[in-house]
Amino acid sequence: ALLLVWMDPAEPRRVRLTLHTLSSEVIAYKMNPVRVAETTVGGQRALWTDGPYIVALRSGDWVSERLVSGHVLIWQEGGETHRLESDLPLEEAVQIAESLQPWHP
Repeated sequence: ALLLVWMDPAEPRRVRLTLHTLSSEVIAYKMNPVRVAETTVGGQRALWTDGPYIVALRSGDWVSERLVSGHVLIWQEGGETHRLESDLPLEEAVQIAESLQPWHP
């Protein structure tokens, strides 16, 4: 799993958005999102969810649970699942998702 966090420059203690990239070994469980809608990222099926709801991530013995309070754009690409969490509207979240480029070390 990879987690990237962008802080709000106007409020340095506030998270602006997060990006989770999960391999096929990580399982995510969502507990009753307020809303789940279908959309697309790069022409591929994606989901748009609204919080608050609990998300649990599990890989082997590692488990993480937390409250999701904003919006989440979820899509798959290259065998990985991506979760972009923010308070942004859907259109901006899709633009960010479509602007991401693969990282090759």
